[in-house]
Amino acid sequence: IGVKLEELPRRDPLECRRRLGLPAGAPVLLFLGRKIAYKGLAGVLEAFSILQPRHPDLWLVAAGPPTGDSAKLRPAWNHLPHYLDLDEVSDDQKSDLLNACDVLLLPSTAEAFGIVFLEAWAAGKPVIGARAGAIPWVIDAERDGLLVTPGDTAGLAAQIERLINDPALARQMGEAGWQKVQARYTVGRIAQVIEAGYHQVLHNEQRKCL
Repeated sequence: IGVKLEELPRRDPLECRRRLGLPAGAPVLLFLGRKIAYKGLAGVLEAFSILQPRHPDLWLVAAGPPTGDSAKLRPAWNHLPHYLDLDEVSDDQKSDLLNACDVLLLPSTAEAFGIVFLEAWAAGKPVIGARAGAIPWVIDAERDGLLVTPGDTAGLAAQIERLINDPALARQMGEAGWQKVQARYTVGRIAQVIEAGYHQVLHNEQRKCL
């Protein structure tokens, strides 16, 4: 799994916020993914509601294809101030969202990889995921993102607050993620790794024939 960095340009965050109708100076959280229960949107909304009294300028944007699960969430949560609930977005809008946000949240419990983490890192953003599925092998905890226990809403809120209270740490993690994507997860780099694997197999088979 890899990304094409030329399709994920780093943009001016303020311009992206202007196009999205988001305030320039407020901390913005982003949930990006299909709105199915295991992706963790319900927990993100609960954590957001915990944080809002202490951070009244905090925003949350949730973007992704709706499901029956998200339809059940809307009556309970769409009244929240500073909550922007979007359905499908274009690639251009997705790039704006990634560049406009301060933290990407995806506390999913069943990811085979989680390419959205790579997309956030391509925009230089820190990420928060769950200790579940493949996510702990994608996120280097405390280096390019943070991990939370599945279902621990208070823990998720605490990790979010940690990053919005420490913008320098958030930038440091986002840049570490950017460096990791460049080094390991571009399509070109993944192609090199696969090609090297094939060459190794061929070399081993040739040695057997000698």
